[in-house]
Amino acid sequence: MSLRAVLSQADYDATPDAMRPNYVAGAMPGTFVLSIDGQHPDLVAANARVAEFRDNNIRLMREGETLGAKVKAVEKDLQDAVAAKALQDALAAKALVPAPAGAVDAPKPAPAGAVDAPKPAPLPDVEALIQRAVEAATRPLAERIAAKELAEADLSAKLAKAEFEKEVAALALASGVRPGAIEDVKDRAHKAGFRWESGKVVARDGDTLRYSAVKPAEELSLGEWLAELPKTADHLFKASGGSGALPNGRPVVVDGGVMVNPSPLEFGRNAEAIAKGKIKVETR
Repeated sequence: MSLRAVLSQADYDATPDAMRPNYVAGAMPGTFVLSIDGQHPDLVAANARVAEFRDNNIRLMREGETLGAKVKAVEKDLQDAVAAKALQDALAAKALVPAPAGAVDAPKPAPAGAVDAPKPAPLPDVEALIQRAVEAATRPLAERIAAKELAEADLSAKLAKAEFEKEVAALALASGVRPGAIEDVKDRAHKAGFRWESGKVVARDGDTLRYSAVKPAEELSLGEWLAELPKTADHLFKASGGSGALPNGRPVVVDGGVMVNPSPLEFGRNAEAIAKGKIKVETR
C-alpha cells in the first residue's frame, strides 16, 4: 500500500493508528505531510538562506522607517531656521536702501568732488538659500536611504534566487534527477527562461511568457519542462528500473488518482500533482 504525501484532517483521522506516526503536521493548518528521513542538502541550505534574507529584510525595513522620520524632522527644523535667518538678512539689507525722495524735498546735486555712496547689496533669494541648506543637511541621510534601497533590491534578488533554486531542486528530485545533477538542472532551468515571480516559478522568453506545448492555454510549468528533459539530457536522471509499463504491457495510467509504475518521464510530467498529494504512485 502506498502512502499519500499530504493528508487532510479527515484523511488523517481515518488513517490507521499504526500508520499515523509516518505523518507530521503540515505548514498549512489542518494538513499532515509524510515524514521523510533527512532532506537534500540543497533544500536545507535554501531554507537557511530564505530565513536569513527574511530577517535582514525586516531589519532594513525598520531602519528605513526610522531614517524617514529623522529626515522629516531635520527638514522641518532646517526650514524654520533658514527661513528665520534669511528674513533677518533681508531686513538688514533693506535697511541700507535710502528712502525715495518726495516731491517737495528733491535730491540735491552732489558737490563737486564728492564720492558716490555705495549701492546697497541686493536682497538674497530666500527660497534658494533654504533649498541649498536643506540639500546640504539631508545629503548624508539621502545617501543612506539610497544605499538601503540598493541593499533591499539586492536582498530581494537573492531571496528570489533562493526560492527558485529550492523549487527546482524539490521538483527535480521528485522527477528522478540524480542528487549530484541538481546544480546542472538549476542552470538549465535558468537558461530555459524560468525565474521566480510573484511567489511562483514562471517561464519567459525575454519578457514574453512561455506556454505549454501540451496545454497551449496554460503557462509552461517547471514539471512539464522537467518531463521533457530526459529526451536531451537522460544522463541527469537515475537509471530507470523498467520501461514504465505494467507487467501485461499496458502503458502507465493514472486511474482514480493512482499512477502505476511511472517512468522518470511520466513522473516528471505529474511531479507537481504528486507533490501536492493529488496523485499517488504505486509500483506493481
